[in-house]
Amino acid sequence: HLRCQPIVPIRPGDGLAPHYEVLLGVSSSSDQPLPIGEFIDAAERYNRMRSVDRWVARTVMEWIAAHRDQMAAFHGFAVNLSGQTASDPSFVEFIRQQFQRTGIDPAWLSFEVTETAAVSDLSSSAGIVRDLKALGCKIALDDFGSGLASYSYLKELPVDWLKIDGAFVRRIAADREDYGVVKSINEIGHFLGKKTIAEYVADAEILRLVTEIGVDFAQGFGISPPSLMDDLVKLRETA
Repeated sequence: HLRCQPIVPIRPGDGLAPHYEVLLGVSSSSDQPLPIGEFIDAAERYNRMRSVDRWVARTVMEWIAAHRDQMAAFHGFAVNLSGQTASDPSFVEFIRQQFQRTGIDPAWLSFEVTETAAVSDLSSSAGIVRDLKALGCKIALDDFGSGLASYSYLKELPVDWLKIDGAFVRRIAADREDYGVVKSINEIGHFLGKKTIAEYVADAEILRLVTEIGVDFAQGFGISPPSLMDDLVKLRETA
């Protein structure tokens, strides 16, 4: 099943629109939640993450097509790509076919690729990012700052958003070094013309600090917990 967590502009007056990250969930035959990390580890071990990614992307695009009249309120959805998909050029053609089949606006769909996955095969990942952007999608580089050479290859990846590694964000209230890292990532992202997203914004104090730094978007339980994608319309109607 699919869950969604909102990514919201920190300063609404900046004219930025919110969107949602799509999160995969799995349950047992008795409808008990299973550890998603173990599921993904198994899928990667048996070379099945490409199929998982395609199922997620296709399901999200079908949901968007079924709710296209309400997309002005939801704005867009971000789908995570595994390392296997981030180096698979045939994925772009798959997405192109899904756009043709569903007829949805490509601006409603974005993709997130982790820094680790992108760097493992930089030339392939950069090409796939460019091709997905050519279709009209936006791209976020997730967990940025976790690598040893983050800044040196960033200009090779034409992404739209930098998602600051939550390992730094979650501790900025207690650790000035982490505060400095988040500030540095935000500054380099803005210098390169990219918007920044702080993950793991768990409480009001972290939100205050990322606002002080000048980060563009916030995501985390301090903003909103994830909810089932199928419940989004009902939740919006009752909000």
